[in-house]
Amino acid sequence: MILRSLITTRAVASTAALALGVGAPAAVVVKQGTSGKASAKPRASWTDVSWSERNRGSARPGGGRMEAMGVVNAEDGMVQPVASTAAQVAGPAGPMGPAGPMGPTGPMGLTGATGPMGPPGPAGPAGAAGAAGEAGLIGLQGPAGPAGADGSDGASGSAGPAGPAGPEGLQGLTGPAGPQGPQGLQGATGATGTAGAQGAQGPSGPQGTTGATGATGAIGATGAAGPQGPAGPQGAAGPQGPQGPAGPQGPAGPQGPAGTASGTEVYRDGDQNLPQGVNQTVATMSSIPAGSYVFTAKTTLVSSTGAAEGLVVCTLDAGGGITDTSEIRLVQLSTPARGIVQMQLVRTFAGTGSAVVRCNSDAVFNITARHTTIIAIRVDTTTRTAVSG
Repeated sequence: MILRSLITTRAVASTAALALGVGAPAAVVVKQGTSGKASAKPRASWTDVSWSERNRGSARPGGGRMEAMGVVNAEDGMVQPVASTAAQVAGPAGPMGPAGPMGPTGPMGLTGATGPMGPPGPAGPAGAAGAAGEAGLIGLQGPAGPAGADGSDGASGSAGPAGPAGPEGLQGLTGPAGPQGPQGLQGATGATGTAGAQGAQGPSGPQGTTGATGATGAIGATGAAGPQGPAGPQGAAGPQGPQGPAGPQGPAGPQGPAGTASGTEVYRDGDQNLPQGVNQTVATMSSIPAGSYVFTAKTTLVSSTGAAEGLVVCTLDAGGGITDTSEIRLVQLSTPARGIVQMQLVRTFAGTGSAVVRCNSDAVFNITARHTTIIAIRVDTTTRTAVSG
């Protein structure tokens, strides 16, 4: 009976653990009992399993508490009510499971508080002597110091030079006359006396000798200019001087003679139909005076409508075999085709001449020439030259 109860208890605990989705509960409380007498066949059996989760999120996995769960085994169709229980019985500890895989690295923690300041380090070695600074400003003059003690007498100096002569003293009194002395030396010649009055003129003496040349007299005044001397020979040409500034603009010259150039134009604004395969005259400039001319001509070509095309060749003929040709291909669709042909040449007439524009079309549809002009410009001379390139 004890073995059967133990087996039933472990089965009920395992079933309850699986039903709640836990792998290894920290504590499973099992209470098992029977109704009826022990010696008789039990009429009903019951088992209470209680488990509660106490330390969710703790380091110990599987801790907790299962609330009351009843497992009833009733006989004879009777159901025994099951009451919850709060009693707890610790089961035997299972073997330690293998270490789980290392979890992911958690987020970096917050920066820690600043630590206390460390003790001061030892004094560093003395640095090299700095460069000498600039000289400072001169300080103010200090106050006069106290007078020094008298020094001892110095040695006697050498005699100084003789002083200047003193002033002459007053004349003394006249002494008594002395005895006659010896005759003295002849005195110096006295001063020349004043000149006496002019005496009467004596007779002329003989011619004296020529006296010495006197000193040069002062320079006399400049004399009048002399007559101009003959012209000297032509000197050598000097180097060319720098260019002078531009002079003012001179007055306009007289009008020149009229030029010989002139221009003449004939035009035809009306339409000229171009029959197929006909060299049709479109415009003519006649009675051109003799002379040299530059000719230009142009005409506008217009087609009818319809999907077709045609080639038109136009010629400017100034006679004498001198011509210029221009051609155009007109492609008409749902709208008329248009094009302009231009021609030019030079021609010299010995007598009266003419110039004609003619056009030839190969189109099977109507093509019209309109707005045709011929211009002749008279010039002095013309030259017409054939080239190969």
